Amino acid sequence: PGPDPSDQSPTASLQSGQIRPVHLTDWDYQMYYNGCCNATLWPLFHSMPDKAVFDEAYWQAYRAVNQKFAAAALDVLRSAKKKRSSLPLVWIHDYHLILAASIIRKVAAEQGLHCKIAFFLHIPFPTWDVLKILPWCREVVQGILDSDLVGFHLPD
Repeated sequence: PGPDPSDQSPTASLQSGQIRPVHLTDWDYQMYYNGCCNATLWPLFHSMPDKAVFDEAYWQAYRAVNQKFAAAALDVLRSAKKKRSSLPLVWIHDYHLILAASIIRKVAAEQGLHCKIAFFLHIPFPTWDVLKILPWCREVVQGILDSDLVGFHLPD
């Protein structure tokens, strides 16, 4: 069957049963995306620490949104567990979701959900002397290390 013409959701015309929308409030968007992602991580990862804003409220929103995305991925893993014949791959893209791998890895282990996690960073990764300025740098590094496969956009 084709998509329902009255369904105006972003995933309405997608045919995969593995797609799950993640709904964010305007506050989530402002604090997570415009705040932590664009005012903190983007300048820091582009080696501009003087332009980075380190705001605990931005970071808490970033954590919360990563939790929402991880929960959606875990829902797919739970439903796929019953019918899968191969090991599922969760592919996480970019600095917006660096913490998602850690959340998925922890919950999946607790619930016996097996998967591989891949992470690809589409922006430069900062040098250690720049990254360690971030008050939450250990969580960021652990988020990347909790992936089975990591790819970087640039070789440096």
